[in-house]
Amino acid sequence: MIEVDIKKKLGEFNLVASMKEKGIISITGKNGSGKTTLLRIIAGFLPQDSGYIKLNGKDITKEEPEKRETVLISQGSIIPGMSVEKHLLWGAKIRKVDLKDNEIEEVKELLGINFNGNSDKLSLGQKGRLAISTALLSKPRLLLIDEVFANINNKEEFIKNLVYLLNKYNIEMIFISQDEKDSVFANSHLQMEGGKLLKIF
Repeated sequence: MIEVDIKKKLGEFNLVASMKEKGIISITGKNGSGKTTLLRIIAGFLPQDSGYIKLNGKDITKEEPEKRETVLISQGSIIPGMSVEKHLLWGAKIRKVDLKDNEIEEVKELLGINFNGNSDKLSLGQKGRLAISTALLSKPRLLLIDEVFANINNKEEFIKNLVYLLNKYNIEMIFISQDEKDSVFANSHLQMEGGKLLKIF
């Protein structure tokens, strides 16, 4: 369960966001509507002016990003100069998560990590697959995805398999997408308009 009730002023822009949702949550909306700002606040990389953030009943408003058990993935969320295999395990190593071989293999198979090499040399779609797989294997409580799905081939199959794995490991997700069709995979769909969240379902 993710509970948010925050306000943030950036220049002339005012973000006023309130939500109480669980499971898989999609947020759509035009560029500049406040979607990325909201995710950065939830992840702890940008302070809100007022309000609170709770994750599974725990108030994480004042916690540092590394203490929140959240992972924010954007299009540039790749560690440069690292092999695919090493990258996959990096988050789990940092968070000291013990992984079984079959868990790693299942994630690779379902999320399409069928490539090797250096992370710098991958396509945008491959980088997205790798970043999300790395985050998943670190087993956070909440995964935040900022418009990464758009560059992934066979996007629908990827999201479907990702949702399966998230449910299996009891991880919640908020994802931002410009494509409202992606919301079919979500338990809740919110629309961001001018810094305000509106619930669609």
